[in-house]
Amino acid sequence: MHHGIFHYLERVVHGLRGYLHPRMISSYCELRDRPLPEDASRRNLAVYDFHSIDIDKVMGRYLFHIVRDFMTLGYFPVYTSRFKFLASFHRKKYKQLLLETPLHTTAPNKLPERSFIYITDHPTRSPENAEQIIRVNYEHRRAKADHESEFPFFVHPEVSIQKDFPPRPGTLTERPIKLLFAGNTEERQYTKGNVKGKFGLIPRNEVVNLVKKHLSEGHVKEVSCEQDLLTPSAHIFQCVESDRYRIPADQWMSTLQRADFFLCCPGVSMPLCHNLIEALACGTIPILQYSHYMNPELINGENCLTYHDRPSLARAIDLAARMPVSALRIMRENALSYYHRYLSEGRFAEQILTSGTKETNLLLNAYRIPRAAGTNLTTSNKTTVSPSHTAPRTPSGSGHESRARKDLLRTSC
Repeated sequence: MHHGIFHYLERVVHGLRGYLHPRMISSYCELRDRPLPEDASRRNLAVYDFHSIDIDKVMGRYLFHIVRDFMTLGYFPVYTSRFKFLASFHRKKYKQLLLETPLHTTAPNKLPERSFIYITDHPTRSPENAEQIIRVNYEHRRAKADHESEFPFFVHPEVSIQKDFPPRPGTLTERPIKLLFAGNTEERQYTKGNVKGKFGLIPRNEVVNLVKKHLSEGHVKEVSCEQDLLTPSAHIFQCVESDRYRIPADQWMSTLQRADFFLCCPGVSMPLCHNLIEALACGTIPILQYSHYMNPELINGENCLTYHDRPSLARAIDLAARMPVSALRIMRENALSYYHRYLSEGRFAEQILTSGTKETNLLLNAYRIPRAAGTNLTTSNKTTVSPSHTAPRTPSGSGHESRARKDLLRTSC
């Protein structure tokens, strides 16, 4: 009972902290009075009306991706001037990035008199002029109905704001790195994570060690500095572990574009990581255990290589090492095409706006819940692709690609 009271008081104090912190009060005062510009009548508007501080979780990453996606489609952001929402703009790392975009506010009871899309976490409010409503839901669950949509993973916010993003990778030219891994592999952190118990996946540090063990020592290059990455090498696996060397953020995407394959190990507490999306954006073929967590599911031998246990991981690595150039080029094109069709900025917002449903329930935390392979997604999660985007090339049934894919599917199932 005492624990329950303490927890309640802790939440009360946390809730009141914003009203007392000078920086948050200053942030609110700075942002609360930013009316729409005179040319707003010619713009599409997206009104963001958030009541809960849960929208600020993961350092404001949720809000950043939502706003950016709708801005890509030309929807000008208008925020309601609720204190807690505006007060945290300077305190949340990725929410703060939105200060560099158009930012206008309106009182909650003075919404625009013209039509707009309404994005809110309020369970019932439905403004008269809202032509479409997206209700943000913070529950940790999967979609259950056609009007529900699961929030996808995107490239990392700090990648998406780089001046050379999105990349324009060459899929036909030879790449100097066969298989790349880069990231944290701290054993204590990943061993204690729940990807094994909750999701049934091999933890990141184990995956990396298994690949090293499978390949002979002469085929593994432990990268310790930038020069190691830039020096031409015949090694199959170039392993960049953060405790030895961390690739600078402004070199990350260009480094990914130099690799044929990227070893997409799971995160600490869930399968998905931003590096999977970034690899696809570079036309770099992912090797992973959780292809079914993508929507639509990545296809083994077409736009990724998959494994489900230690022996199949070894077979996937062997296939990557010996894959003919013709098959590599096709798989690179397929990986890049998948990104542009389903994951590039604006695609998810387009999916919601063309779903035919006036009100969508957007599940922000669905990715934290296990999904069985082959699970059918709800109608609202089936992406409609506009004709302007080129479809991925699928296996033709002949040549190197068909043989490589059949070999993989036969040995890794």
